[in-house]
Amino acid sequence: MIDPPRKRSEHRTFPGEKEITRFEMMRMFDGDEAWVRTLEETIFCTCNAPVKRLIAYKVFVNDLNDLVMRGLCSACNTIAARYVETGEDPEKVKRIKAVLRERKKSATRT
Repeated sequence: MIDPPRKRSEHRTFPGEKEITRFEMMRMFDGDEAWVRTLEETIFCTCNAPVKRLIAYKVFVNDLNDLVMRGLCSACNTIAARYVETGEDPEKVKRIKAVLRERKKSATRT
């Protein structure tokens, strides 16, 4: 008998991803708290819970200018994620690049 595949216990990170804060992510969505809440509530997790939310998460920008939110599922407390294709929206790409530029400037000042 073959066992079903097990869910990983740790997130994978990929080369070129840059971590940003939730506040910086909010800037990319023009401060739209309702939209960010929607992203947190529509996550990929294999549990069958009817209500779940991404908690204790970190946000990354990949080389396609897409956002990757990695954290825990509030229902089953295992790893969960949300991928947001922001790289297809020129306005969001401008905001993402501005955030990354500011982040780079502040890192060089320290």
